[in-house]
Amino acid sequence: MSMKRAFLISLFLYIPTFLYAHNPQISTIVLAQNRAGQWNVLIGSSLSAFQYALQTKGLLKESDTLQAAAFQKMILEHLRENIQIRANGHGPIELKRGMVILNHQTDVRFDLSGMPQQLQTITIRQGSFASLRNHYCILKIFPDGGSVRSFILQESNDFMISLKLNNNELVEAFPEKHTNWAPWLGMVGILMLLGTYLFLHRRNKVLVA
Repeated sequence: MSMKRAFLISLFLYIPTFLYAHNPQISTIVLAQNRAGQWNVLIGSSLSAFQYALQTKGLLKESDTLQAAAFQKMILEHLRENIQIRANGHGPIELKRGMVILNHQTDVRFDLSGMPQQLQTITIRQGSFASLRNHYCILKIFPDGGSVRSFILQESNDFMISLKLNNNELVEAFPEKHTNWAPWLGMVGILMLLGTYLFLHRRNKVLVA
């Protein structure tokens, strides 16, 4: 199977989120696993979103005129630098054999080298469009034989999410919350001092009387 044909088959899985990406404020990142257990990552957004992201990073000027090959290379390098994936406590996962389809809707595909066939935990950060104002990234994960899950990456979560396998389903893995006792201890200390002051003040009044 040729690389182009494999890419088009992968995009078939990508169609439900593909339609959102004409808006420069929305991008998509899809992790798809084939029957052989191998993983690919597919990134899509409008061409203008890629241009704005490169411009805000100072990598591209509005006046620049680039050949398609040079622009594609710039996109691949930008994505590799700003996408971090760790799975089952290992990583970072390497993004290899990148391929770009430039159009009003621009799509990029990478092979994920080192991804485990069975996911137990995964952390994904897609910071490629973080410099764009009010940008949202739709994350979809298509494990072979498993249920498809969708999540939102945005500024409020630093365009990052950690997931864990629970009952054969990937769910958000929140860190254990530890109670910060410092404010409470400070308040107790103040109340104790105030109580001691009132006690001594009242005792002195009784002695004087």
